[in-house]
Amino acid sequence: MGSRGLGDESHPFAGLEATLLRGRFGAAATGQLGSGNDYRSTLLAAGPALHITDVGPVALSGWTGLARYTEELDVGPSRSVTGALLTLTARRPFLVGSVSLQVGWLVARLDEPDFEQAIPVNSLRIAVGIGR
Repeated sequence: MGSRGLGDESHPFAGLEATLLRGRFGAAATGQLGSGNDYRSTLLAAGPALHITDVGPVALSGWTGLARYTEELDVGPSRSVTGALLTLTARRPFLVGSVSLQVGWLVARLDEPDFEQAIPVNSLRIAVGIGR
């Protein structure tokens, strides 16, 4: 769960992420749905993952991959971009599951036929997770 922005301009999102590691290497995928600030969003991404290190009981990992992001405006057209998602996750196990903090950065270019020039997309996403 996370939010882009705060207050009246917030856009909370929630989703699922799966990371499978065998040794240091593996794969990850995520699906996130958001709603707020006059639009709905969908983010789907997948790519290779890497276990970076352990700092005490906290495991640090990251993954990067191809992402598809779509915004459906309450009034106006929908927009979609395909780009790269880079994430860094700190995960702390507990007796029954774990808690994680993830920082993700989506980089893409929005280029629509009615645009005079492409618009760069740089979206920072911070999420807190509960899982196994």
